[in-house]
Amino acid sequence: MNKDLDLVLRLEGLVLLRRGLACMGPYVERAALDFLEEQIDRLRRSVSGDLLSQYDRLARKYTNTIVPVSENTCQGCDRRIPPRLARLLESTTQTFQCPHCGRFLFAKHHAPAYVPLT
Repeated sequence: MNKDLDLVLRLEGLVLLRRGLACMGPYVERAALDFLEEQIDRLRRSVSGDLLSQYDRLARKYTNTIVPVSENTCQGCDRRIPPRLARLLESTTQTFQCPHCGRFLFAKHHAPAYVPLT
């Protein structure tokens, strides 16, 4: 996985964590939410403008904007991707998007250690 996609994956994790904590309302200290906001802002500043724009567009549509490919199938929309794209994902860490749903894709073996894969 390339550095930019790793940053977006971390960003997505923090955004989902913030949403979950916000749902707990008064049981979560405001300082915890503020800390998460700072971390999210810092990560957003680290992501290139074009990639961040694509991420924001996808995040309005999906909760999981970055998904693995398993058996040539996007794990976001569950549709098969072209064989050429599957081969590219296996052999490179370039950023690619699903031709069907637009989510960012990565090969499972390129996943960072902190990403649980089943």
